[in-house]
Amino acid sequence: MDAKALIEHTLGVVLIGGASRRMGMDKASIEFNGMTLLQRAVDVLSEVFTSVVISGGERPPTEVRVLPDLVPGLGPLGGLDTAYRAAAGKDVFLLAVDMPFVDAPTVRAIVEPHVAAMGVRVPVADGRRQPLCAVYGSGLGPVVRDRIEGKDRSMESLFGAVNVEEIEGFEDDVFTNVNTQDDLEAALKRTGRPRSTH
Repeated sequence: MDAKALIEHTLGVVLIGGASRRMGMDKASIEFNGMTLLQRAVDVLSEVFTSVVISGGERPPTEVRVLPDLVPGLGPLGGLDTAYRAAAGKDVFLLAVDMPFVDAPTVRAIVEPHVAAMGVRVPVADGRRQPLCAVYGSGLGPVVRDRIEGKDRSMESLFGAVNVEEIEGFEDDVFTNVNTQDDLEAALKRTGRPRSTH
């Protein structure tokens, strides 16, 4: 089998629903080395999956299908719930828009082999799970909705209710996210292309 064949059994989802309060601007529209964080995330997932959507946004400048949150303000779990309702029986791979160092090989390493229908496969880096760069099995939609209807809507609450497979072997900084202007500056310096000051 061609290692670069696009994967059909998983829906790639770029999660952009956060309020970006600490950044002070819409993270999806931030330019990072010549393209927006949103376009970069879409491009990465498009190298891996036949189907890619954006969850949580309402007006990003892209031809990719956008899934507005069914219930706004529920965080990543709400985005995952929205994605399941559009997944048509597929697994769901979540990628937060603010992880500019995640690439297609990293995504493939998480997705393959096919995750169990009632399982989650999540990378661990620097001792922490990375739920916003993880694959969620096709059968978890009802479980996610149960968590949505409960009091604890955290991703860790979901993990406590399902089978979780942790995978390691990644560089810690692959999953760096940019939550603040300082984070963005540091990330750009890592690429050797500091942000323009004008």
